[in-house]
Amino acid sequence: MAAVVVGAALRLPGLWTDLQLDEVWSIENASAAASWFEILRLKIDNNHHLTSLYMHGLGPNAAAALYRVPAYVLGVATVPLAWLVASRDSRTTAVVSTVLFATSAALVFYSSEARGYSAVVCLMLAAWYCLQRYADSPKTSYLIGFAVTSVLGMMSHQTFAFFFLGAFIWCDAHLQRTGRLRSSSWRRWKRCSTRRSTCTRC
Repeated sequence: MAAVVVGAALRLPGLWTDLQLDEVWSIENASAAASWFEILRLKIDNNHHLTSLYMHGLGPNAAAALYRVPAYVLGVATVPLAWLVASRDSRTTAVVSTVLFATSAALVFYSSEARGYSAVVCLMLAAWYCLQRYADSPKTSYLIGFAVTSVLGMMSHQTFAFFFLGAFIWCDAHLQRTGRLRSSSWRRWKRCSTRRSTCTRC
């Protein structure tokens, strides 16, 4: 896909630029941690857990480009994910969304910065894709995919919680609208009523 190539090319030069203050701070915090568990317990806004764990594994002396590899890979991955999510509406929506995700200045910048912003955008798209597919066809694989991407999304950046809240509201409204939630509730209520009436006769 041409948009993926363009998106990858736009993000590539930023890998070799000098580290910024937030990146240096993240590397110092990750390197100073005695173990990966200590990183998970570190409660500062600059600690994006997935990125910090990766930095902890690399150590304090790696090249700047290596620290930024996860952000770059996940940033490029947002482009085809945008296509998958938007194609549910129409081909035009998919094309426009893919071009925007590939060329957005903010997303290009996040993809060349050793932080968790690129990861959280990618995981939000992946979680949204899984949830939409589960709403259309309730398969366990989609549900597991949503659960895994949600956990990783929260570990990438806490702003994922805003998406999760919105996804929960959308899913509830969708199930109410399609009648699946009401039907399940009705079946459970009927079974409970039957059991109570049986016990009363006994």
